[in-house]
Amino acid sequence: MKKQTGRKAEWQARQKGKDVHLVSERSKEKRMHHLNQEESKK
Repeated sequence: MKKQTGRKAEWQARQKGKDVHLVSERSKEKRMHHLNQEESKK
């Protein structure tokens, strides 16, 4: 049983890591989009 929970926790951590990566990628895109809008205003 202990191994099972350990594996599950490991998997959850991996999923969390993926989410964090996706979120940072998305915020990077948003920042780039914002910068592009600022450039086009000039």
